[in-house]
Amino acid sequence: LYLKAGRELPDVDYYEGFAQLENGVGLMTSFADELELCLRMEDEFAPPAPWYICCGLSAERFMNKMVEKLKTKCPKLDCKVVGIPNEFFGGMVDVSGLVTGGDLIARMQKEEKRERILIPDVMLRHGETVFLDDVGIQDAEDKLGMKIDVLKVDGGEFLDAFITGGQNG
Repeated sequence: LYLKAGRELPDVDYYEGFAQLENGVGLMTSFADELELCLRMEDEFAPPAPWYICCGLSAERFMNKMVEKLKTKCPKLDCKVVGIPNEFFGGMVDVSGLVTGGDLIARMQKEEKRERILIPDVMLRHGETVFLDDVGIQDAEDKLGMKIDVLKVDGGEFLDAFITGGQNG
């Protein structure tokens, strides 16, 4: 709701320990806070090969801000955030958790090939490697010719993916 209203996200204290995090309430604030804390403990690091970060349209601006934070420790980072329009459920649906494999493929076929695509685990069925439309990660990788890394919505894991160049992801 904050994103749709064009308002800043509340700070960590507002969420009182993130009791509703599994429902997505406070997820972005938690992610940003984790990333900020982890970045404070890191030295500058070398950029990995050029990557994409894919997310729902509502998270695109937020993720661009997170990439800017990464650039404080990795100024030469080449990482493009791509918001994925949702054709499967309709244009009004703009959250990352409802992006389908078919929509990801359709949008990313318009982009130049890069080494990797990072997606949040909320795009997949819980505990599986399949999108809501039954497209598997391997199918999407084969059609796009790019490796897809699935990351937990966690600022520390996100940072680690860039520091290690995806070697652990």
